[in-house]
Amino acid sequence: MEIVGYPLFSLANIADRVVNRRFPAPGKIHANIKIFVFQHFETKLPECFDDRSIYVPIHAGSSMSDIDIPDALRDDTMPSISEFNIYLNEMTAIYWVGKHIAEIGNPDYIGFAHYRRCLDWTPRLLKPGIVFASRFVSCATNRRFFTDCHSSEWLDLFLSRFRELSDEYGDVEAFWRTHSMYIANNFITDRDTFLRYFAFVEQCLEICIAILKDNKQAFQAMSASGRRQFSFIMERMTAYWIWHEKKNRRINVVSSRLKCYDIDNNLTSVR
Repeated sequence: MEIVGYPLFSLANIADRVVNRRFPAPGKIHANIKIFVFQHFETKLPECFDDRSIYVPIHAGSSMSDIDIPDALRDDTMPSISEFNIYLNEMTAIYWVGKHIAEIGNPDYIGFAHYRRCLDWTPRLLKPGIVFASRFVSCATNRRFFTDCHSSEWLDLFLSRFRELSDEYGDVEAFWRTHSMYIANNFITDRDTFLRYFAFVEQCLEICIAILKDNKQAFQAMSASGRRQFSFIMERMTAYWIWHEKKNRRINVVSSRLKCYDIDNNLTSVR
């Protein structure tokens, strides 16, 4: 197991470790909280997800899969964008949760995790306006970090359309010049904060899907990884929204460690 987050010897890392010692892993929880665990195939989940009253597996991209994952929700009941999963990855599951929140019981707190990534958090700090998320710090700016790994073409096209949404998001370029972000679309927050986030995400996804439809042949010719340009962009836009809301003092962020589990090659066990 490796821990992803602050650089090892940074002051932020030391502070983060102190906070996580002070506030240990979740115990008995009285609030209604659901953390949706993204799955793309059937695999044994790490033990941190054992409490199924909290952790709910969700099959992202289920409309495009022949696999039926036992006990997992599917993201393909309407309204759904499940068919875009090869381009948007776990965002199709986040979209489904946002559109079907009443069906899943209107939980007081909502979170997202990955089948091999588990966020540290504590019920002691659960309250409105709090977001648990894992912060990653880089020597490179967020833009440089992205363009070193992915294409700047689709990012620039997305941002050109995003800037037209609202003056509210005029600080988006400032985010891309910073050196840190909240990673992996893994976070936990209250329902009202999630719904504000989801309203933002819907607008972003409309842009992504419009670009994908206009450039269908170009994306079909890409590798499997290349097709996921907008999933990588949307991970950063989740990070941007958290950064933006924190900067405007609408939320407080509890920086939490992200535990990453190594799934073995037969996709059935965790080591």
